[in-house]
Amino acid sequence: MLPGLIVTLVAFCWRHARGVVTLSLLLTLALGFYAATHIALDTDESHLIAADLPFRQQERKMDAAFPQDVDLLVAVIDGPSSEEAERAVNQLVNRLAGQSDLFRSLRRPPEDLFFRRHGLLFLSIDELTDLSDRLVAAQPLLGSLARDPSLRGLLGSVNLALEAAAHGQMDLRELKPLLDKLDKAALAATGQGPIAAMSWASLFGPMAEHDAPTRVLLAQPVLQFGELVAGRQASDAIRQAAVELGLTKENGFRLRLTGPVALTDANFATVTEGMSLTGPLMLLAICLLLFLAVRSLRITLAILFSLIVGLVATAAFAAATIGSLNPISIAFAVMFVGIAVDFAIQFIVRYRDERLRFEDGRVAMHSAAKAMAAPLSLAALATAVGFLSFLPTDYTGVSQLGLIAGGGMIIALVVDFTLLPATIALIQPRPEKESYGLPLAAFDRWLTTHAGKVLIAASGLALAGAAALPWLPLDFNPLHLQNPKSEAVATFLDLARDPDNGSYGVQLLVPSRDAAQGLLAQFDRMPEVSRTMWLGSLIPDQQEDKRAILDDLDHLLGPALHPSEHLAAPSPDQLRAVLIQTAGSGTGASDRLRILSRSSSADRRGRGSSIAA
Repeated sequence: MLPGLIVTLVAFCWRHARGVVTLSLLLTLALGFYAATHIALDTDESHLIAADLPFRQQERKMDAAFPQDVDLLVAVIDGPSSEEAERAVNQLVNRLAGQSDLFRSLRRPPEDLFFRRHGLLFLSIDELTDLSDRLVAAQPLLGSLARDPSLRGLLGSVNLALEAAAHGQMDLRELKPLLDKLDKAALAATGQGPIAAMSWASLFGPMAEHDAPTRVLLAQPVLQFGELVAGRQASDAIRQAAVELGLTKENGFRLRLTGPVALTDANFATVTEGMSLTGPLMLLAICLLLFLAVRSLRITLAILFSLIVGLVATAAFAAATIGSLNPISIAFAVMFVGIAVDFAIQFIVRYRDERLRFEDGRVAMHSAAKAMAAPLSLAALATAVGFLSFLPTDYTGVSQLGLIAGGGMIIALVVDFTLLPATIALIQPRPEKESYGLPLAAFDRWLTTHAGKVLIAASGLALAGAAALPWLPLDFNPLHLQNPKSEAVATFLDLARDPDNGSYGVQLLVPSRDAAQGLLAQFDRMPEVSRTMWLGSLIPDQQEDKRAILDDLDHLLGPALHPSEHLAAPSPDQLRAVLIQTAGSGTGASDRLRILSRSSSADRRGRGSSIAA
C-alpha cells in the first residue's frame, strides 16, 4: 500500500511541479521564521542529564547547602614570588568586585585563607619554637624594615648585622641566605644574571618551600546559557583586568582559567572551532560528492535545494518538539545532511538509470519511484527507529538528538518523494546517453562467485573482535574527551598533580560527629583514598601550648613591627651612599665566609679522620 501511495505522490508532484516548488519555498520561509523565533540554545551542562536521577537529586541538595561552590570559574595566578602573587590576587579581587553584572561572587579559597591565618598552629611544637627563635633573632632587622620599608632600610639593617658579626656578636653564617639573595639581585641589576624576586619568608626557614608563588581566585560568573560559551564575558573581564593591573608575562605573571565553567566553555567552544575553514570545505566536499555521484550540475543543485528545505523543516520540528538545542542535539544538522543526501543520491541514481531505457522523463521518474518506494522507505524508517531508540535514555542531550534526527529522517523521505521530483521536472535534465559509475563490476562478480568464503572470513573477523573485547580498555574520564593542551584542561591537570589542592576530592554530608569519624576509619583503609579530612581536622593538636608560644612572640615582636613613625622615602644620594657602604661591608663579609667555610670543611675532614682511626 505504501509503495503505491508514494508512486502516486511522485506522479502528482511531477505534474504540478511549479506549484509544488512554489509551495515548498513559501513553507520553507515560514518554517525558517518559526524556527528562528522559537528555538533557543541551552548550554547549561546540568540539562544534559535527566534531573530525576538519584545522583542529580543529591547534587541539587549539595548545591543548595553550599551554593558558593556552584558554577565556579577558577583564576590561577602565578607570580615572581609568593608576596607578588598575594598582592596580585588581592588587586584582581578589588578590580572585579564592582562588576555585579558579570560576577555573583568573588572570593579566595576559604581553606587558603584559613591556613594563612592559622597555619602556624598546625606546626609541631619543635617547628614553631625554631621559627620563633629565628624571628626573635631577626628582630632588629624586622624592626628597622618596619620603620624604613625601603632599600635604604634593608641595606642599613644588613650593614648593622655585618658590623655585629665583625665584632663577634653574631654568627656571620646566619646571614648567608640573605647575602646570597642580595648578591643575585646585584648581579641581575648589572645584567650578569637572571632577574628573580626575593621571598622574605625564605629567610626564616624551610617553611616557605610549601608556599608556592601561586594564588587562586574563585569567581561565580553570571552565565549566559543562551550563548554557546556561557562564561565568555566573565572570562574576558578577568583577562582584561589582569592586563590593566600589569599582571602580564612581561612582568613575571601568568594568568590561567580553569574550573567547571572554563572546562565547560572549552568543551562547547569546540563546536564552532575552525568552522570558518571547515564549514566552507565541508560544503565544497558535499557538492563535489554529489556531482561525482550524479554527474550533472542541474541535478546536484536540485539535491542541494531539497537538502536545505529538509534541514529547515527539521529545525522547525526541533523548535516545536524540544524548544531548545543543547551542544549534543545541535548535531542533528550534521546527521541530517550526511544521511538525507544518501537517500537523495540513491533515488536520483535510479532515476538516471531509468532514463537510459525511457526517453520521457516522466515515465523514467514513475519507474524510479516504483522501484525505490519500498527500499528507500524501509531505509528511512529503519534509520528513524534507530535514532528514536535514544529516547528512553536519561542522557537528555542524546535523547533530544534522537528525537530530532529521527523526525528528520521522515522529513527527508517526504522531501525526496515530493520536492525533489518536482524540481527535476522543472530543470528537465538531459537524457542519458550511456551508463555511468565506478568500474567495480569485476569486483561485484568476484564477491558473487566467492560469497561463501567472504561470509566465512567476515564471521571470523567478527568472532575475533568479540573475543578481544575483554582486553579493550574503557576510559570514563570525561576530561579525556577534551583537548589536553587547552588552557582549562592543562591548568586543571597541573593543579591535580598536588593532592593538597583537592581537585579529585569527594565531599560527604553526615548527620553527626560519630558518623564522620566512623567513615574516616573506613576511608583510611582504602588504597584508593589518598587522605581524609573532616571538621575536626581543622582543630590543631596542643593548641594551648602553641598559642602560648605565639603570644610570647607577639609581645616580643609586636612593638618592632608596629613603629610609631615611618621614615620618608630615601633620596637618590642616600641610596647611593648606603649601596657603597653595603658593597664595602659585603666584600669583607664574603672573604670571612669563605674562610669560615674552609675551616668548617677542614674540621669535618679532621673529625672523619679521627673516627676512621
